[in-house]
Amino acid sequence: MVDFLPFRFFVDLRRYMYRLAGVRIGPTACLYGRQVINFPQRLVIADQCFINGYCLFENAAEVSIGARTYVGPRVNFFTTNHDDVTMTNVVAEIRIGADCWIGGNATLLPGCILESGTTVAACAVMLRGFHRAGFYAGVPGKLKRPSPHDRAE
Repeated sequence: MVDFLPFRFFVDLRRYMYRLAGVRIGPTACLYGRQVINFPQRLVIADQCFINGYCLFENAAEVSIGARTYVGPRVNFFTTNHDDVTMTNVVAEIRIGADCWIGGNATLLPGCILESGTTVAACAVMLRGFHRAGFYAGVPGKLKRPSPHDRAE
């Protein structure tokens, strides 16, 4: 029977269920497949976003995703880490601007801020700090190519 229901039905139902759990989600955002979301009230997903399946949102601090951002499968959003020197926990938010692309299996660590128009390659690990628009790849994620629209020269 499930095969006869339109795909849109499940997208709308899933969005409704996430809203009930406390996720602040735009009216046309799409979360596809299963997600692991700890502390859903700390997750903000803007309008027209697409979040692919099996992503992990740790959410000890807020994670916000800008409009028209696409997130590949199995992307990890970690908002906690530890400081090797002081042996203390580090908790920081993750902010992703509008019109970003994040490839599958990428990892974003606490304090990562992606400017609008940023692309993160599959399997890249993005460390804390502000990352201007461009294409990032590697471990740790490094700027490989600045955005053609970047005015900061």
